[in-house]
Amino acid sequence: MARRVGAAFLLAVALFAAPASGMVEVVDDSGRRVVLAGPAQRVVSLYAGHSENLLALGAGGILAGVSSADDKALFPHVQALPERPDGERILA
Repeated sequence: MARRVGAAFLLAVALFAAPASGMVEVVDDSGRRVVLAGPAQRVVSLYAGHSENLLALGAGGILAGVSSADDKALFPHVQALPERPDGERILA
């Protein structure tokens, strides 16, 4: 589980560090190559610490979902975000 969380965080960091135009390529936990047309427009944070980091960096607007462990009282922006992954919303 910790490995997946770490990989998700690294993926998010890699996507933010990528140039605004151009393809983004990463390798997931299964060793599959994932290529995006550009930086991700939405992020689902499954670890409260990563959500807090995104909000502190001013990137809270790209959060499409958070974990139930997120302290919603500290971050009003995440109060309306779903806690259960919704594939349709993530891909929209």
